[in-house]
Amino acid sequence: MKRLSAALVIAFLISLFSACSPASEIVYSDKEKGDYVKYVNVKEKKPYNVVNAQILLLNETGLLDRTAVVVKGKILSEKEIAMEEYIDNKLHYIYYADIFEVNVSKVFGGNEQEIKAGDTLEIGNGCCSHFWLEGAIKMETGEEYILFLKNTRDSATVEFSKYAKYYVTRSLQSIITINNGIYTFDKVFESLGKDASIVEAKEAKWLKRYEKANLEDELDDFLKQKLR
Repeated sequence: MKRLSAALVIAFLISLFSACSPASEIVYSDKEKGDYVKYVNVKEKKPYNVVNAQILLLNETGLLDRTAVVVKGKILSEKEIAMEEYIDNKLHYIYYADIFEVNVSKVFGGNEQEIKAGDTLEIGNGCCSHFWLEGAIKMETGEEYILFLKNTRDSATVEFSKYAKYYVTRSLQSIITINNGIYTFDKVFESLGKDASIVEAKEAKWLKRYEKANLEDELDDFLKQKLR
């Protein structure tokens, strides 16, 4: 009986350790040299690490040029990952990102014709709790957003597309929130500003955004002209 009890305790501790340990995976670019990337799920950092960074804001043309597709969708789940880059077995840099599972309800345009309503996409955002920009929008599970997305680009060593084929084009500018039929979007979209109200962003007082009802048809027509 004692042996059985001991075995049960050990099995419980192993399962508890496995459940609490973050999932990780190592991908080598040069195993002998010690060059590799370790992909790790991380816990949300509280409080958020707000970085003091110079932010490059794009104009409307610049943002659209970088955008592959625009979708409306509901956030189904969220996780935060760290991509730890090692060179000569020494930690060189850590990249962080939020990875969202999004159920697409509408596709507005772009050159990714294989995406359709009902699809589920994995979408990345480099603005996350470990690397947060003042004024960024925190996307919440269960909420709907309109997202301007770019194709994920891998570096020579880091496979950013491992978890997400698309990333948010610009964290501060390419997320449209929806609240009771009111759409709030960045002032970069001057072409959509007619009859819109200008409001102070709740995330940062220095940011101004547009608010407007019934945006989707206008946005769809606009993107059919602008996204090729």
